Amino acid sequence: MLVKLLICGALIFSQSVYSAKILGLSTSPSKSHTILAQALFKKLAERGHEVTMVSPYPLQKPPSNFRNIPMKDVKKEIFGMSGHNSNEYLLEYNKGHYTRIKKVYDHGYNQSRLALEDPQLQNLIHSNETFDLVICTVFMNEVLFSLADHYKVPLIGFSTLVSTEWTNNLLGNPNPYAIVPDLFLSYTEHMSFFERLINTVISICGDLWYHNIHLPNQEKLRQKFLPHTKPIWETLKDVSLVFLSSHPSLTDPRALVPNMIEIGGFHVDAPKSLPNDLQKTLDDAKDGVIYFSMGTNVVGKDLPESHRKALLDAFSKLKQTVLWKWEDDKLPGQPKNVKISKWYPQADLLAHPNIKLFITHGGLLSTTEAISRGVPLIGIPVFADQSLNMAKAQTSGYGIMVDYYNVTFESMNWALNEVLNNPKYTENVKLRSKVLNDRLVPPIEEAAYWVEYVLRHKGAPHLQSARKDLNIFQYLLLDILGFILMVAISICLLIYFVARKVTNFFREKGNHSRNKKKKQ
Repeated sequence: MLVKLLICGALIFSQSVYSAKILGLSTSPSKSHTILAQALFKKLAERGHEVTMVSPYPLQKPPSNFRNIPMKDVKKEIFGMSGHNSNEYLLEYNKGHYTRIKKVYDHGYNQSRLALEDPQLQNLIHSNETFDLVICTVFMNEVLFSLADHYKVPLIGFSTLVSTEWTNNLLGNPNPYAIVPDLFLSYTEHMSFFERLINTVISICGDLWYHNIHLPNQEKLRQKFLPHTKPIWETLKDVSLVFLSSHPSLTDPRALVPNMIEIGGFHVDAPKSLPNDLQKTLDDAKDGVIYFSMGTNVVGKDLPESHRKALLDAFSKLKQTVLWKWEDDKLPGQPKNVKISKWYPQADLLAHPNIKLFITHGGLLSTTEAISRGVPLIGIPVFADQSLNMAKAQTSGYGIMVDYYNVTFESMNWALNEVLNNPKYTENVKLRSKVLNDRLVPPIEEAAYWVEYVLRHKGAPHLQSARKDLNIFQYLLLDILGFILMVAISICLLIYFVARKVTNFFREKGNHSRNKKKKQ
């Protein structure tokens, strides 16, 4: 215990000798990404650094040394370009693997372009302001990394996901297809032969698209908006460190290079007091409460009518109170035991002892908060890593996954009764909660330490892996195997031709001897 306290104290008080000016970029249209980034940026401000955050979602009640640079609504513009509501837009990613890869990277290009076109960011770029460090979320937006070269400062990446091809490529982190499923597949680390085959093909296709289509498109954006900076392929090699929103209790354990730091759960603080009316609702629910939210990207009011009816029919059969994050003033067909609100303080709400179940889209932010608070899950995945996260929950016994296209009264009624009446789900998630919260130091303190470590050591180049300088052929030793194969074939051919020559020599000599005897 004494050792833990000493290490924790060292991390807390090992601040840099000066107050650094830090530029934080969280330009993703996904609000959940910014919620995570804000937790890190706010902590750095509390430690005395001057933080400037560029984001469509400004931090409410920021510290005095925290400056918001609010962007236009990127999410609204991207969805507007698609001609769909948010749910339809996200569901389009599930129409086959080729469509998924294309739409994912189209999304990355559009969000990067809209960010660089934003007048607020352009004003900052063309001002005389300087910074000591750039921290940028990693989400198919590599062109924004060029701002670190613009300011000639170190660069830290912040991923709201587990290690992915986007982060692995930055630091040369190993990504074995045999045990690391693609972000969009509902596989775990234990894959069958055919799952490994599918995972390998999809992962290779995604990697080829990333290097041959996505990065060249990002480079075109750099040439247009930041032409004075280095080519993007060189900037990607300058990433000092990447934070991951993962942890072995949340996702599969993975091999990580030393400058890839897992801080999953860092944003979950000690629970704060709830609003009086919400506190009363939770306290008075003698049979418990079920919380239902589809996150910040999936809009509940845009669910198909058949889904809404199936959910409400299933909820009406329950004795528990259901709190539904519903983005409208009215919920048609609302049963008496269902209460709605456009917003709930999710992490604090989940900490209440009367919460029995969390129905979620399965995003990493939500699943992390549920595990931290020890609440079992029913997941209805829609997009990105949500199926991956819920597959992990299901195989680990703390949740059930319901396919979005199979949301019926029967499927939801079964899932609700299974999780509510089978104690294994609660027992398993509470065990996971203990693992997640059993840390040497609080993860937010660890994150702050590594930011200041990079500042102190001028980008910490000593942490860089040589893997990032190797292409895929060199890393997989395909060039070596090709050389060995070429040498082996050459030796075999040499042996073959020598043996043939020797055989022909003795055959000719034998024929000559026989002919000589015949003549005699």
